[in-house]
Amino acid sequence: MADSAGRQSDTLHTVVRDGVRWTATDAGRELLARAGELIARALAGQGGPPVKANPLRRVYRLDEQNAFLKRFDESSLSSRLKRLVRGPAAAVEWSQLCRAESAGVAVPRPLAVGVAPGESILITESCLPGVGLNSYLDANGFTHAAREAMIDLLVPAYQAGLLHDDLHPGNILFSDMPDHPRRMCLLDLQKSRFRDSLSTRDIIDNLAPLMAGLSSWLSAEELDDLLRAYFERHPLAGVDPDDFGVAVLAAAVEHDDRLLRSRQRAILRTGKYFARVRLPGGWRGHVFLRRRRQWADPASAAINATFSPADWQAALADVRALIDRPTGEGERVYKDSPSTQVVRRQIQVGPHRLDVFVKRYPFRWRLAAVVECLRRSRAKRAFRAGHALLMRGLPTVLPLACLERRVGGVLVESVLITESAADALPLHRFVREQLPGQPPAVRRSLADRLGAAMATLRSAGFVHRDLKTSNVLVRDAGGRADLLLIDLDGLRRIGVTDVRAVRRLAEGVRGLPNLTRTDRVRVLRSFLGPVGDWRGLWRRVAGQVGSRGR
Repeated sequence: MADSAGRQSDTLHTVVRDGVRWTATDAGRELLARAGELIARALAGQGGPPVKANPLRRVYRLDEQNAFLKRFDESSLSSRLKRLVRGPAAAVEWSQLCRAESAGVAVPRPLAVGVAPGESILITESCLPGVGLNSYLDANGFTHAAREAMIDLLVPAYQAGLLHDDLHPGNILFSDMPDHPRRMCLLDLQKSRFRDSLSTRDIIDNLAPLMAGLSSWLSAEELDDLLRAYFERHPLAGVDPDDFGVAVLAAAVEHDDRLLRSRQRAILRTGKYFARVRLPGGWRGHVFLRRRRQWADPASAAINATFSPADWQAALADVRALIDRPTGEGERVYKDSPSTQVVRRQIQVGPHRLDVFVKRYPFRWRLAAVVECLRRSRAKRAFRAGHALLMRGLPTVLPLACLERRVGGVLVESVLITESAADALPLHRFVREQLPGQPPAVRRSLADRLGAAMATLRSAGFVHRDLKTSNVLVRDAGGRADLLLIDLDGLRRIGVTDVRAVRRLAEGVRGLPNLTRTDRVRVLRSFLGPVGDWRGLWRRVAGQVGSRGR
């Protein structure tokens, strides 16, 4: 069943217990005998919460046994077909772990693999007394020790011909304990392959998702330094190190774009991070559950919170009450027009008390009503666009829920609920009221961040069709200006030329008081980055918006 290559020093034993047929090493057989009751409780879901879970597998810590148990659910039709072709998932990973360990790659030591109808189980020894690399980077950044440990992990893996098809920081464990050697360990090898030798293209493509994942903590220059350090330890014949670094980073950008597009499609599906809801009164919609990664934003009460669909069902039981005129403390109507109604509310979602904006889009007559039958509602478009921006690191208020009510396919009304940004001001008010008394660093920060945000928006393929100063909020974050883009139902994912994008930006800032020509040039240069004919572009844009020399 399982390839025992690399386990020649261990005798493999067959043990049948509680309907599971186990293949175990000497240490694994001792663990099965010693902790059989603990393992049975874990398999029954009674051994405490899993340390990692998704619909296909769950990982449990076997307390006081220095081991982990991974249970693969293979009861679905697709899983049964895969098992028929490839074998049980746990047995596949067992085989890969044995081969990797024999090649000197740092992986968890396999102890036992079990097979039963509809499931398979893998037990491994705890690899290191450490933490996931993503958690380490959140707390410490990418230290020199982390860089050296990563190279120590990657070089023997590629020399052994190992390609991990899901290589990202979450699948790497890092030990930086004072009394233990600093090293990394590779996890989740069920998605891995071995080849007799790896081509340069194989290595470039395999490094791409890792570099894309590390880009959340490292700049492009730091990633390039890491690749140079790797190349020094593992040079590739006939390959220039500069060309190698450029190729890996280009592949990382392509991988990141594919991944983000895939995650954007999941925004309107039910999963770990979002869910569909059906509410009384014919309301249907989508709600936010939790972020994929923690986000450092002390001004947000919801960004790192975890909600359940049941929490939202209770909070949104009466949608009409959320829209009606508010009466509570701090609640008020911000806008009431034929096209939109905006209300500030306090709502209770599970254990969390949230300050939110509720934006209602009423029924629109004639041609607009026909168009709304054929596309997503404005609330749903804004919900999806907001999370698409957050996934790309662009600043916006957190969309919490989008709801719509249709009758016979005709959109009657839709509602968008976002977290409020009560401590932020619209750009024109911030420039007029607060910027004059701020130190020069805040002025530079505002110009840099405004240009950089627009550049990221453009590079991601988005254009904001209603980019005006009231739709850009500014928050004074103690020496820097943080931006938030709002009214995202005007966001479109279409190609846009530099001139059109800059013109929209210039039209928004040209009339602001207290912004000098130097400030506006700084916005433009930040938008273009280190390259580009900013002087020529400035002249072209100035002529189009009628602001030459201003």
